[in-house]
Amino acid sequence: CETSLTAQFSQNPTRGAMKAVNRILAYLATTWDKKLKVPRVKGTVWSNYCDSDHAGARKYGDTLSRSAGITLANGMPWHWFSKKQPVTAKSSAAAEIVALSDLIQDLQLRMWIAEEAGQDVNWPQIIKVDNQACVNFQNSMSPTSKLKGVFDLREQWLKELHDKSRFVAVKVDTEKNISDMLTKPLVAATRSRLEKEISSMADEIAQAFRGGR
Repeated sequence: CETSLTAQFSQNPTRGAMKAVNRILAYLATTWDKKLKVPRVKGTVWSNYCDSDHAGARKYGDTLSRSAGITLANGMPWHWFSKKQPVTAKSSAAAEIVALSDLIQDLQLRMWIAEEAGQDVNWPQIIKVDNQACVNFQNSMSPTSKLKGVFDLREQWLKELHDKSRFVAVKVDTEKNISDMLTKPLVAATRSRLEKEISSMADEIAQAFRGGR
């Protein structure tokens, strides 16, 4: 997320942007020994997370929210994104729904690539979110929704979101939503906690396979 935010100032850099870049470089210089590592097992468990930061840059005069998503294979992060949403979301629930749609579109391509590479992909794919309104909206996209008038329920991307044979959104605690690190800059303690969450996930998956799963 930090690199995505600072990249927005590439054309017209500011002193604040340069300071942020120096902080990123300092982080990289002191974490050179960090690496992605998971045990080798037979089989693949896919884990998908998405999140949004509703108008997180409002204090800088930017009302656009940010979508973020990450996909892990056996606990190994292998694809992620962090990007601005095209229009201003009127609520945190609306921002989460757009983020879910962004991940679904991205994840379909990634899973097709995995299938072409000979990997087993189980459908529907589970997508973990930390907003219950997002789950409720996927379960019941009716005109009586509190979000009526925000989205045109006839649009194709909303119909794809509603197709639970392909993707199902489930609620998780915010503290366990790994994609939170892609929506906004985090303090060191929070980032470290999420990194440990990824590591423990990989260990649990490996133990499950070794136990005869």
